[in-house]
Amino acid sequence: MLVTSLSNFKKNTKSLLKSVKSNFEELIITTKEANYVVIEQNEYNALMETLYLMKDKEMMEALNSKDDKSTKYDSIGDAFEDLGS
Repeated sequence: MLVTSLSNFKKNTKSLLKSVKSNFEELIITTKEANYVVIEQNEYNALMETLYLMKDKEMMEALNSKDDKSTKYDSIGDAFEDLGS
């Protein structure tokens, strides 16, 4: 995780954003009023999808249904198909 001040972020925006993207790092920008988190959009989308799936009780039960050796589903798509039938 990278941490920088707002003034340093303004001076080094390009290199800091490049580091966020290439190293899959979070960037914390600190200010007197608040701190802000910058992440690459694909990482953000993945986090939002995970939160969505975790809110769906049926989906979580389907994803967690497994025996001792393997999960019940090979993919999230398979779990969705099972819920649809």
